[in-house]
Amino acid sequence: MVNKSVEYLLSTHILKDLKSRNLITEEEFIAIDIENKKSFQMAKNQGINLIS
Repeated sequence: MVNKSVEYLLSTHILKDLKSRNLITEEEFIAIDIENKKSFQMAKNQGINLIS
């Protein structure tokens, strides 16, 4: 993802915060981030704005 969207960067920031508070594990962080990348890339390809 060369052009990272603001929404994706915000989601990553939130995930990092959750991980730093030990609310999610490293494995959960990685799994969620992979799904986020897929979702944001699909939305970008379809021209969908995920935040209304």
